Amino acid sequence: MRVLSQQADDSDIQKKSVKYITLHLTTKKNKKGASHILPEAINQLSEQDKIRFSKLMQSSQNENRYFVRIMLVGKESVGKTCLLRRLLKEDISDVSSTDGVDIVVRRCKINIEDGKWKIGEVTDDDKVNRIKRALSPNERAKITAENNREMDLAKLRKMQKNDSSAQDETSKIEKNVPSMELKHDVSNEKTTTTDINEIPTKEGNETHHNELSTKENLDENIDNNESLALVMPGDLVSHVFTNSATNTPSKPHALCELWDFAGQKEFYATHQAFLTSNAVYLVVADINEDISKQGISQYFADFQDVGEYVDFWFDSIHCHRTVDDPESEHFDPPMLLVFTGKDKCDKTYIPKRIEKLNEQLDKVLGYQSKHHHLHDKFYLSNTEDPDNAFKRLRTAIFDAARKMDNWGQALPMKWILLEYLIELNKDQGRNFIKFTDMINMGKHPDINILEKEDLLMFLRFQHNVGNIIFFENIPDLIILKPQWLADAFRCLVSDRIEPKFHHLSDYKLLKYHGKVSKSLISKLFESKKGSQFLGQQGNLHQIMEKLDIIVKVDTDLYIMPSNMPASTFEDVCKNVGIRNSDCKRTSWLCLKFDFLPPSFFNHLSAWFIRNYIPSKLDSDNGSFALYRGICIFDIDSSGCEKILVTMSTDTIALQVVSFSKHRDVGKTCNDIYNKVKDVVEKIRKSYKVKISFKLHFKCSDGDCYKDTIVYETLASQQEYFCPQHKTAHQSDLIYSPWMKNEAVSFPVSVTLRQQFNIKKSENESLNISSCIKIDNTLVFTDYLNNRLIICNSDGIDIHHIPLSYIPWYMTVVNINTVAVSCSGRTIQIINISTGSVTSTINTSGYCYGISYNDNNLYVVINYSIIHVMDLTGKVIRTIPLPSDGINDITVDRDRLVCIDVTSIYCCSSNGKLIWKFKFYKFKDLCGVTTDNEGNVYVTSYKTDTVVVVSNDGQHHREFLTKSDGLNEPRGIYFDKNNKILLVCNDDGAFLFDVKKNENKHE
Repeated sequence: MRVLSQQADDSDIQKKSVKYITLHLTTKKNKKGASHILPEAINQLSEQDKIRFSKLMQSSQNENRYFVRIMLVGKESVGKTCLLRRLLKEDISDVSSTDGVDIVVRRCKINIEDGKWKIGEVTDDDKVNRIKRALSPNERAKITAENNREMDLAKLRKMQKNDSSAQDETSKIEKNVPSMELKHDVSNEKTTTTDINEIPTKEGNETHHNELSTKENLDENIDNNESLALVMPGDLVSHVFTNSATNTPSKPHALCELWDFAGQKEFYATHQAFLTSNAVYLVVADINEDISKQGISQYFADFQDVGEYVDFWFDSIHCHRTVDDPESEHFDPPMLLVFTGKDKCDKTYIPKRIEKLNEQLDKVLGYQSKHHHLHDKFYLSNTEDPDNAFKRLRTAIFDAARKMDNWGQALPMKWILLEYLIELNKDQGRNFIKFTDMINMGKHPDINILEKEDLLMFLRFQHNVGNIIFFENIPDLIILKPQWLADAFRCLVSDRIEPKFHHLSDYKLLKYHGKVSKSLISKLFESKKGSQFLGQQGNLHQIMEKLDIIVKVDTDLYIMPSNMPASTFEDVCKNVGIRNSDCKRTSWLCLKFDFLPPSFFNHLSAWFIRNYIPSKLDSDNGSFALYRGICIFDIDSSGCEKILVTMSTDTIALQVVSFSKHRDVGKTCNDIYNKVKDVVEKIRKSYKVKISFKLHFKCSDGDCYKDTIVYETLASQQEYFCPQHKTAHQSDLIYSPWMKNEAVSFPVSVTLRQQFNIKKSENESLNISSCIKIDNTLVFTDYLNNRLIICNSDGIDIHHIPLSYIPWYMTVVNINTVAVSCSGRTIQIINISTGSVTSTINTSGYCYGISYNDNNLYVVINYSIIHVMDLTGKVIRTIPLPSDGINDITVDRDRLVCIDVTSIYCCSSNGKLIWKFKFYKFKDLCGVTTDNEGNVYVTSYKTDTVVVVSNDGQHHREFLTKSDGLNEPRGIYFDKNNKILLVCNDDGAFLFDVKKNENKHE
């Protein structure tokens, strides 16, 4: 790979250039090389927060964060709680099934050098040592060197099995690198704290870290949370040292936190609030039960059964993946599959049983990308296996954790101190605080976080990693202990509601209709000895509404989507009259997902309940047509037109029905579709889950969960054969009610015209970054060999024009001339007919994307601004860009269309943003072009894909993929005269004929 040689005074731009080349201009061997520069929890924040975080890291001391969160999930009664206790070397004789979520903290921590777990004593939070290391850079450097040395030795020892030369390298490291002895002199440190806030301790640090489980603290019924004074030691740094047993930083440890999730279906709706990408998942299953794949079912009335399927948990975890590259060795978050109950299996049969389970697992997961989460498998008996068996599992957990992107992430020192201050307040019984309390904590002179946005960024990060629960629109309830919120949820969601409530009519409404009254919520909160819950009932209602656990339908009445009753699809349709002859129905609009979490329908139905009128079944008892996986809503107050929403295993399906004799059915379909698209996107963003859908359709009286047809196929042909009805349907009658406002110019089909190799010989290496087509001539920039490659559209008559600089991007000036942005702050104007450089323009910054329009060049300078210049290089004006990472640009009439690695930006001629389209699947956009109607085409080289986005930024589709022959495509160009799309790989090029949607809809 070739990297620009740049001047020292432009180090920031140089870093961006190196980053760009690393991301985009890599060879296949390095395709895996791009890594997260920021912690994943920061990557999930806004662009403004990322910039703010980067500035904070540059302006303050920082220290690495080592933390292990372990999530135990799986169906009920498979031994998750027993497994947790065995990991912690605890007795399992009194274990009962988990009710909700139990969060076990500070029972162990892990030595980050050797992976040994420290268990069996009250453990100290490693924040103290992290603060000491941050204040002692020399000690931190020693720890880092020691850690690196251990990792190097581990790698070399592994090599010794296959390579004898590794023996010598190992001995060199062992001999030449001295062992590290950590020392820290605090003789000059301040050692006093304010008397008013002195925190009582006994036997050193025991009380401060005596939190074995936050559930236990709730049982102690500390009801005076709001009356507790905020713990604020006057000299926080001194407090860190005076409350530590030693002044010498110990070997660095990672704090370990274990979360035990209930397997009962009632809790699926609340688990969503706690699942995260920053955890190691233990998926627990019974060794005696077969692994089978979820079947496709018509509706989710029995969705409680999905937890029995191992692939359900794989899918759930896959939604929280941090990367999309299927060629990565493993995805974060990592998963360990633990089969329990080995003691119930005949010992002689165990090897065959394991072999059968492995075969079933391979059959269920196959080559799917979710398989990349799996690190290892274990087969255990919680009752009979010795501790050595669980020691191997502990080691595997450590190995998985230290390979995660968030392992050892650097955080600002002031964040660590603020975390420490939060822990002090938690240890004194504070379950929650207000935002004003957090402001006061941030103002502590040792922390000095004064700006509101800086404090909000800290809170967003803590929420993303699962340390606290924080919603900006509920600022008076910052939950310090997630277990406290889990216990509040348990009051409503648990199937263990006390018998004394069973006779109440309110309880019957909850059990049989999914309705819960305010008075019942109060009684259930009070029954858990939670006067804190009652005192925060208003805020808790807001949180549960925000998470769609409850939805208000009246002043004192809520619907619980997860508790809606079950029914059959046929019974629901019969009760509403949908099957009657006078009921007109549209086709089915189907959003087909790779995986659809059961909680997703709760969110969608909650949105419909808030925005439409639930259809009534019987005016006397006021029951609604709201069922688990099937809901019906009135579109207006007349009730004559309704929307049917249903969920199958992988599909959300919508159908509009009308009983009106005067109105045509389906006039509101397109509006509903666009709103639902927005809702799906908001749900995806809110819960940071990576799910996406493809648009499918089905005829009006067909089954919406099978034999659906994808929209692009449907729109590209006049009719299609329906397998269910064994007849042909007219295509536009199927999709037109829903797609009336769809951009008629959106391309729907593509045909390969020509494919050819642009290498002169097999041994020749190329790296193509951009391409253009001028009449019958194709031109490519080869940045590996500093040249242009020219050939005709049949791929013959290949010749080269050598250049003095590395070429990046290129634009057409006229039929004989191109302008090329190059390394060295240079643009070269080249006559491709004569092969000569006619002029060279020197730019004030490093130049990348380039486009020619109305006799002017538009050039991206330093990734952040456009210089508009004439062909002599005179800058006429500058245009600000909407991102500081723009790499390519094209000028489309009066619009500027530019890209960074994740997004397309459409701007006016003065740089004002018109629309932005952000991709969550693609993070490696390379080239951009537009067609005659303004549709935008981009290449994604790591996914071997070309994506097209409509000219209004509202629609998109994967236009070309690896199946079309693409292999790391970068350059792309649309010939508007002939409507031909040119796409290039490193060794070849493709010409495609593009057709647009000719179906006109009013």
